[in-house]
This record gives sequence, C-alpha cells and structure tokens, in this order.
Amino acid sequence: MSNDKREKRHEGFFEIVDNSMNSLNVTKKMFLFMIITAIVVPSSLLVGLTIAVEPSAESAKVMRQNLLLEQLKNGDISQEEYIVEMELVKDMPMFVFGNGMIIHLTIMGVALAWLVYGIRQWFVLTKWRKKYDAFKIKKKETDKILDEEFGDEG
Repeated sequence: MSNDKREKRHEGFFEIVDNSMNSLNVTKKMFLFMIITAIVVPSSLLVGLTIAVEPSAESAKVMRQNLLLEQLKNGDISQEEYIVEMELVKDMPMFVFGNGMIIHLTIMGVALAWLVYGIRQWFVLTKWRKKYDAFKIKKKETDKILDEEFGDEG
C-alpha cells in the first residue's frame, strides 16, 4: 500500500470517529431536551388534570352529601341510614384516591422513568466525550513526536 493511500485511510477513520462523536453530542443535546420535557410536560399535565378532573376532598364530601340527600328524598334510604352515612361523610379522608389519582401516578411514573433514563444517558455521553477528547490530545502529541522524529524519512 502506498503512503498516500495509508494516509487517506488513516484520515478517513478519524473523520468517521469525529463525525460519530459530533453525532453523539447532538444526541446529548436531545437528551437534555428530553430531561427538561420530562419535568415540564408532566407537571403541566398534572396541574391541568387536577384542576379539570380530580375533585377536592371538600367537593367530594359535598357531592356525597347531595347524593345522600337525593336518596333520602327518593325513599331509597331511611332517615337512620342517612344519619349514619352523613357521619361517615364527615370522617372522609382529605385525600381521595380515584381514577384521577391513577392517571397522576401513571404520568409521574413515566416522567420519572424518562428523567432517570435521560440523566443516565447524559452522563454516559459526557464520559465518552471526555475520553475521546483526551484521546485526540494524545494523538496530536504522538503525531507531533513522530513528525519530529521521522518527518524527513517519509
């Protein structure tokens, strides 16, 4: 193999590696975007769902009281059952677990998974980039030494 072909092949390999590392940097920026959206999007969804769908504990109590009153008027329950049920309504917990909560937990689970994955990939790609930068510095130093020592023989 002639020296020119060997030099072109050598440069081609490093160009491929450089292009790969640049592509990884673009991917790293995409992971940063993913990390940000993993925090912002689910948070806004949760706020929107909380406002639009999930009743507060107080409104749940009022809804239950209205339902019991309606049942009493219709004769579906007796006065004694109404009184017992109303006592239970007073003791209702402040935290209502329903379909809205399952949606909230699902959104938060997916967001947390993306967040963890994105942060992990960010660190992996940063580590690769640092190693490659150190390699390029050592390669330049080695090429300089070889050029000084064998530059005239080529």
